[in-house]
Amino acid sequence: MFQKRNYFDSMVVLVCWLFWKERNNRTFDRRVRTIQDVVLKVADEIVLWVQAGFRHLDMVASALGRSPGRNTVIL
Repeated sequence: MFQKRNYFDSMVVLVCWLFWKERNNRTFDRRVRTIQDVVLKVADEIVLWVQAGFRHLDMVASALGRSPGRNTVIL
């Protein structure tokens, strides 16, 4: 149970941090993204966290339709 709480806490911190960065971009740089762009940025950042070692977020990345591993390209 404690481990699941840590996973949830990681997600909350990640999403809040990205929202804070978006808020700063809007306030100071006057750059505005659509909500779809922000959601895609969150999904991309989750994949980056998984690749950096936060493997417990792999389930979230998969639920968002993102593959944190390498993609196989057939030539």
